[in-house]
This record gives sequence, C-alpha cells and structure tokens, in this order.
Amino acid sequence: MFKGHAQVDFSGDLRESEYWDVGNLDALQFCSDITALAVDPISRLLAIGTSNGYIHILGAPGIHAEIKLPATTPVKFLEFASSLYKLVCIDESDKLIMYDISSYGQIKVEAIIRVERPVTSVLVPPSLTHAFLCLESGEIKTYDLLCRRFSAYTVPNAWDSYENTLQADGMIVESDGGSRIPSQILSHPRNLNLVFIAYGGGVILVDLKERNTLRIYELLIPAGAPGGAGYTDPDLLKHRRPAVTAMAIHPSGHFFVIGHVDGSLAFWAVEDDDKPLFVRTLDEVEVNIVDGNALDRYLPGGEGSSAPHIPREPIFKLAWSGYPNSTDPRGGETSLVILGGQYAQDPAGVNVLWLPAFNPHTAPLLPGEQRGLHPHYRQAMRAAVEVRDAYFYATSGLAQDFLLVPRESPHYAGTWDPVAVLYLSEGPHSSRTVEAFTFPPPSFLSSDHDALSTKPTPPDSGERIDDDLANTLRDLEVSGHPAKLPTEVLLWNGPAGVVSALLTSTDLFAHESLSATQESDPAVFKFEGGVAIADQDVVGHIRLSKFDPHRLLITTHADQTIRFLDISVQLLIPPAGELLVSPFPTALWSLSIDPLSVLAHPSICDRYNINPRQLPSIQDVQFHAEALEVSVVISTGAVILYRLSAGRLTSEERALDDLELVSLEHVPVSTGLRFYPFLMVLPVEPVSSFAHTSIGFAAVGYTSGNLLMIDLRGPRVLHREGLDNKSRRHSLGSVLHKRAASGDTVASLTWTICSLHSDSDPKVRLIAIHTSGRGTVFTIIRTSDGIWTIAPASRSSEMISPLHNGTFVLDPRLGSQLKADKNRLALALERERMEIEGKPGDGDGPRSLLVVAGSKGARCYSDLDGDRRIGKVEWSSRSGTATTAQVVERSASFVLVVATDKHQALIYSLPSLEHLHTFALPTVSPSPPSIDTSGAVLDSCFSAKQGYHDPTVSLTERKDGVCLKVPPQPQPVDLGPAGIFTGAGALFGGLMGTGASTGAQIDALLAGPNRPVPEKPVPRAERERYVEWKTPDRSTSRPSVGTQNSLYARLQNALEERGEALSGLEENFSSLGQASEGMLDQAKRLATEQSAKGWFGRKFGLG
Repeated sequence: MFKGHAQVDFSGDLRESEYWDVGNLDALQFCSDITALAVDPISRLLAIGTSNGYIHILGAPGIHAEIKLPATTPVKFLEFASSLYKLVCIDESDKLIMYDISSYGQIKVEAIIRVERPVTSVLVPPSLTHAFLCLESGEIKTYDLLCRRFSAYTVPNAWDSYENTLQADGMIVESDGGSRIPSQILSHPRNLNLVFIAYGGGVILVDLKERNTLRIYELLIPAGAPGGAGYTDPDLLKHRRPAVTAMAIHPSGHFFVIGHVDGSLAFWAVEDDDKPLFVRTLDEVEVNIVDGNALDRYLPGGEGSSAPHIPREPIFKLAWSGYPNSTDPRGGETSLVILGGQYAQDPAGVNVLWLPAFNPHTAPLLPGEQRGLHPHYRQAMRAAVEVRDAYFYATSGLAQDFLLVPRESPHYAGTWDPVAVLYLSEGPHSSRTVEAFTFPPPSFLSSDHDALSTKPTPPDSGERIDDDLANTLRDLEVSGHPAKLPTEVLLWNGPAGVVSALLTSTDLFAHESLSATQESDPAVFKFEGGVAIADQDVVGHIRLSKFDPHRLLITTHADQTIRFLDISVQLLIPPAGELLVSPFPTALWSLSIDPLSVLAHPSICDRYNINPRQLPSIQDVQFHAEALEVSVVISTGAVILYRLSAGRLTSEERALDDLELVSLEHVPVSTGLRFYPFLMVLPVEPVSSFAHTSIGFAAVGYTSGNLLMIDLRGPRVLHREGLDNKSRRHSLGSVLHKRAASGDTVASLTWTICSLHSDSDPKVRLIAIHTSGRGTVFTIIRTSDGIWTIAPASRSSEMISPLHNGTFVLDPRLGSQLKADKNRLALALERERMEIEGKPGDGDGPRSLLVVAGSKGARCYSDLDGDRRIGKVEWSSRSGTATTAQVVERSASFVLVVATDKHQALIYSLPSLEHLHTFALPTVSPSPPSIDTSGAVLDSCFSAKQGYHDPTVSLTERKDGVCLKVPPQPQPVDLGPAGIFTGAGALFGGLMGTGASTGAQIDALLAGPNRPVPEKPVPRAERERYVEWKTPDRSTSRPSVGTQNSLYARLQNALEERGEALSGLEENFSSLGQASEGMLDQAKRLATEQSAKGWFGRKFGLG
C-alpha cells in the first residue's frame, strides 16, 4: 500500500459481482455479401439475399426481419408474390423455398422443394398464383404457389426444337450448348397468355394456351458489319449470331430490346421477327449494317488494321420503364436502364437512356392485302428508340446488378414508374455495396421544357425577355443529377462501411436539439411496410428505462464521412399501446458531416495547398453534447471544428490574426445538413492528440511535442508550447517546427476545472502528458478586462504514458469527473467574484485526483501538480494489452473499466486501483471498443437488458393503416390512336384489343384439370392481425385497452376494405374472361394463319 493511501472508496456497489451482468445492448448488422435483391411495391418491402444463407427483409425505418435458410446456402434468386404476401427464394443448391410474410413474429416456411435441374431465371407475375422457373435443361417449369407443388404445365426446350427443325430441313446450324439454355423469362406486360423466353441463341415468343411458338427473334450480324465487337473483331468477315444475355419489353407491349454478349442492343417489333428495328451499342448505331468505307480502313493494309481488339462487356441486364406522363394509353417517354456494354477501362456505373413516346397516328391504307407490320408503325417504333437524352450513374465499384423501385405497381416486371434505383456493385475484400439514387434523373424530366424552348421566339421583346428569364430560373432550380438516397444501416457497406465508432451519452436537452427537424423529404421514396411491436416479455418492466441517458453512436465511414445514430433505449419503449413509433436505431441524417467537402472548397485547397485528391482519412472525432460541437482530426494534420447551426454565419471569409487558424464560417454544406464548419487548424505536421471543450477552448498536440492552445471565442491562439510567440509573424511553415532534440510526442490532452495542491482556487487547466511520461499542467486565467490568457507558470511532473483519452480528473470527495463544462466554469467564476469582493472563500477548496491509464498499467495521483501516488496497478499479461479506458459511473459509484485486445474488461476500484472483476466482452471486434461513462461499450457491462430488445415485426401492416392493393392487370393497347382499329388487333391470340386472358384463366391453364382445391387466399381484412394475435395484458403499467383499440380499429377497417376490393376485382376478371371467349377463338385462327414461322407451329406435345 502506498504512503498516504486514501481511505475513501468510490466503488460502492460495483465491488459486488452480482451487480454486473455483461451482455450485448444490441447488434447492428451490416450486409456485405449481398447476392440478390427484390422489392414489393404493394407491401413496401425490400428483400436482400446474402451468400451466407440469410434473407433480410426491410420495411419502414426500423423494420427488419431476418430469415436463415435451412442449409445456409447462398441465395440465388428472390421474388415477391405481391397478391399472396409470399416470398419465393431459390438458393444455390436449387431448392425452392417459399415463405409466408404475413405471419407474425417468426416468418413461416410454407414449402421447401428441390428443383431437378439448375435454375437460371425465375418469374412471378403479380396477376398469377404461379411461378415460372427456367431450368438449365431448357425447360420452363411452373410452380403453383397456392397448392405448393409443381404444376403439370411444362414448356419444353423450344430453342432445341427450333434447331432440330432447321437441321431436319437441311440447314446447317452452328451452335453450342449455350444457345439452348434460357437466361430469362418475361411475361408480356399486357397479355398474360404470351411469354418471352430468352435462350442463348435468341428469343422465343410462346402462346401458353395454344402451347406453340409464335415468333422467333434471332440476330444475325452479316459479314463486314461491325456488330457490338467493332471492326477489330477477328470474325469481322464472318456471319455472327451473338448470344442473348438479357431482354426488356416496352410498356406498350409492341416492341422490345435484346442485349447480347458482344455489347449490342437489338430492338425488335413483336409482330416482325424477320429483321430488327434497330441495332446499336452504347456509342454506335446501325452496327448490323455494312459500311464499305469504314470496313476498308480495317481490312489488311488499312490504317486501322493493326488496332488491337478491345471487347465490350456483355449486356448483363435491361429494364424498360414507362411513366404516367401521357394521356395516351400507349404511354409517354420511357427510360431504358442498361447494365454492361462498356469497355473495361470505362468508369464503373450504369447507363440510362431517355426515349421518345410511341404515339403514332393512324397508318394509311396500303394497296393490296395487308400482311405483317405496317411500315408506318415500324418507322414509329424505330423513332421511339432513338435516344433523346442519356445519363450515367457512377457507382463506387464495378456494377453487378440493379433494382428499380416502383412507386406502387408491381406490373411491367416491376419497372413501371420507378422512383428510386438500387445499384449493387463490387466493394473491397470481395464485398458488395448497395447505393440508392432517385430515378429517373431530373434532367430527363426537364427535357420536355427544353423541347418547348425551341418554339418560335415571340415578336414582342418584353415577352421574349420574360421567357428567357423563366427558362434561366428553371435551369437554376433543377439539378440534372439524381440525389443519392440514404440507405438503411444494414446496407452500410463499401464506401459507406463503418471504420470506427464512438459511443456517447447525452442529456435530454442535447438530445432534443440534435434530433429536431428530422423531417423526411416528401420527394424521397421510403419503404413503409411493417410495424414493430414491443416484446411482451419485457415491455412491462422497461418503462423506467426512459429515464436512462440518451445514447448516440457516431460512426466514421470508409468514404470519410461522419454519421450519427440514435441508439437510445427510449426508442424501444412504446409511448402508448405496444406499437413502436420510432425506428431503432434512428439515423440522424441531418447531422452528417463531410470533412472532405471543406478541404475541397476553393478558398481552402487553393490558398493553403491542400490537395483533396489525396483523400486524407479521419483520424479522430470528438463530440461535445453540451456545446453541440464536433471536432474532426484529419490525417494530414488539419483539425476542423463544426457547430450545430441553422445556416452559414457569413458568405465572406473572415481573416484571422493567427496564421495557424482559418475561419470556415463562409463554407457552405449540403442542403439539409445542420453541422456547419466554423474553424480549421491548418495542417503543419501530424496531430497526436486533440482536446476540445464545451467552454470555448481547444488544444492540439503534435508528434514533435509542439502544442497549440486556442481560445475559440476569437478565435485566437492562446499559447504555443516550445515556440517563440513572435514566430506567428513569419511563414506558416515556421510557426510549428519539430524539435530535433526532443521529439517527445504529446500523447494525451485533458481539459479540467479544478484546484491544485498549490492553488486552492478552481481554474481552467489543461493537462498535457507526453509519451515519455512527462506531464505539464497549464492554467488559463481571465484578466480584469475579460481576456483569457495563460498563467505565466506551468507545473510539470513525471507520470506514465497514457492511452488515447486515458486521463481522468476526479473529485476526491465524490469520485465524479471534474470536467471543463459550463456549470463548473460558472462556479469557478462565481468563486473568483466572491474573492474579488473580499468575501472569504473556501480556503481549502476541493483538491483533485488524477487517474492515468496506460498500455501497461494505471496510476492515481493525489493532485495534478503532486508526485504522491495513491494507487498503482500493472495489467496482467494474460489479460492482453490495454486499448481503451473509461471511468464508469453507476448509481453514484465509480470504477475504472479497461478494455484489452483480448476482448476482456478489467474492473478496478477508485482511487486505490484494486482489481475487482474481469469479464469477457461478448462482441469480438478488431477495433478498440468505445466506452461511455454509463458503462456502455457497444457491449454493456450492466445489461439486465436495460430495455434493449428485439421487437416483434408484422411485415404486412403499416403504421398509417394504409393497405395498398395490386392494381388491375394492364390491358392491351392498339398500335394506333385509342378507339381506332388498325387491323392487327387480334394478332397473337389477343395481343391487342380485348382478347387478353385473365390471371384466373392462365392459373387454371397452368395448374391443369387435376389441380387440388387450393386454399383460397384469405382477404387481408380477415387475416390474423396483431390485435387478435397479441398476448393478454400482463402488466398493470400498460395503457388502457381503449387507446389500443382505436389504433387497431383503423387498421382493421382499412384491411377489410382491401379484402372487399380484391373480391370485386376477381369478379370483374371472371366477367371479362367470359365475354372474351369468342374473340379468343377468332384470334387463335388468325395467329395460325399469319405466323411467319407457321411451319414451326406444331404443339409442344403436352398431354
């Protein structure tokens, strides 16, 4: 025991091991191995499949359900069955797993069935209760989602039959096995009876009712035409049939596009499979036509004959979207999303084309009998695929997939009226990154106004000026770039991946200030599905948790941004009833900080030679809840300070007297952000330590041992340790210089307001400890005219080298930390005022205790300027190396908690540093844990659940009570204007006109006559709801039943109305089917007569 050992003990109840219950507060998951995405605009849910066999379903903020596949195999495909509230999954072992997402709590597995052959594509039309599965064998199987079995209807390998027929007719067929493998299946957007199957060799249009092939679309690039491979293609002088890789259908249903392995895009009319409308690449047109002049340059002896061949990427995926932007039933302008087709050296991203509307006038009559597609309509289709505008969505890595998020309709293969797009791209270490953007690009939507600007100029000069001014103002208001949308915490990966995190506690006032004005942008689409219900087992005893301190998690990300997460337990306490109204965690997007934008500001990077292209990293982040300020230390040596503010303080840069400081009050931030930069300490050398207080002082320590003390009120430099203050008149490079003799790095800086053994008055003091253990205490005093300055004498003593933020000043009577906050400053100034007026103060005043935790041990000193130790401890080598330390308070008891690199928490008494407990931290992380003063470590030392729990989730209900329904199946539209019959309306079994089949008819066709009576889908209004499912009230502290019934009554009424609407829709479809029987028979006969490949119109041979 050391001499003068203090008899007082602050540990109190924390000495007892029973008081400790180490456990996780909660787990924040991050998906970095995403393999599949699916969206349902009806339930407003997003499904995410991963390579480790998990499915995550996200809805409204805070709604998250997790499914583990039975065999934990990677997820290959995900599809929602919107009308049935089911999720269909195909894993890499080719098992079909169907889930009922309308069940409460644990999502139910309804079926698990192994598919006999590898699955290459899945289609679940929203108007059907069947799923189409493309198999590697070339067959198309149908699965009955209601009866949970494979139906008898099977489409054999149509391309194989086609090639066999060609060979039987004596034609030479050059194909490999890949031409017979289907890569995609699409239902016609306006006729459920028609299905497009994309094989490697081409696309086949199938009539499901007639069980035959209607059209075969095969692209032939003639010899000498560049094709997608270009003129440097080694097979330039041969006929080529590039393999099909993807396809998409125009919303009108009259033409479509096929993507090929050579990067070419072939546009076809549905009614004409003889030749395509148009063939192009991303940057070349008419690539299927021979250009003699261009060809000569690449023939042997030509100027381009020696050019190396650089192949394009294949077209990996296509999506053709329509919008409600026209009163014409054929639609307005459309967008085409193209994944692939670029060169390897091109920037990573996805291209989007904006195409004109397809609204042709009535075709003139041609002499003779009209057969096939009228030239007038063919020309109109070609005009509808000529690009009006284009946009390139840059992604952080090589794009692997994308997913359009429709506003409300699942029809048109989920591409109708999208409001957002998700891009899945490669990230570091084989990870996958998801980025979300608004869609379509704003520049597309403003193109109509641009077209209007080409109208004749009004003769009146005043009117012309008004128009020009209006156009100019519109251009200033509309940004041509889509906004990047925030994503759920689960999708924080890649550039948004979390690098480090800081856990901190705030009081109610600071929390309310930080969480204020978190209003969502109405233009930003958000998933709204699901409600969360507090856990019935804990909701009764967590009410007192609302008095706990609020907690924030401040995260630093790979893209060098800073984000704030509210992880307060109060979010998991229902304010009324048992429905949770706040997501957990809550992302406070308006508090985000982007330090690189400050470094890139012209007034900073130009004048101070800061190169933002070097992408400096964030070294340290400090947050002060009392002052609502954030300080960011950059790896280059710069320090940027931010303050919560309503806006910029000034638009002009303010010059400061000290060369080390730069005012940032003129630097703007992105719209909606609330932390504004106000000061930067310019980089001179690496920063080793930084300390920032809520009372207007900051200090910067450098690796050379130099030290800057700053008064933020000016701001101005208070003191330069180791330098002549006159040096600030010289160049910036000489303001701070390395001391060659010393090089004693400043390891720790700590601000406090306390008394010393030699100074009984509490004053603002800074403790600077170097790596050598030399500690210096600086005192800041206020002069009679109110100016803060450094006291002439500083005190030094020998200590130990501390950990980062491992120095603490304690009250010797209570054990609490003596921080430099506003309350203690007010008390110190009041004491000073009393002494100036001659009133006696407390001469003995409070002394202080200094606790220093280092990598090998800890010390406790009786005063900042004394060498008397009252506590000492050395860490055991079995526990590992200390990485983080914190003085933790619980119920007026205080202990020192030290975390080690072996994921152990060592507990020591204060002030004697007696070892009390050793606990294993349940979470293993390569980064040092962050411990706040309440004992939260991201792992909790005082669990008792603390109110943190996993809420029960209902995915198919919404907080607002709104119940969306699947819109009616889109009906066929004619080629000509509405109400005018063009003569081709009955082609293909009702492709146009009123002959389209209903979903019930196609389901009956696929299921066959021996279909078991399926379980009739229960209307959503009659399904089990939370109000019936919830357990009886077991807590006397819960709200009255009347409060709950009022909310659930609204939900129930909305759901019942949805059920009635669905029933009426079913009756309407049945009536429509009966009325169209005669039209269908006539259409079938006409299709047989007019089929361009009628010789291949024989049956599939199904019994």
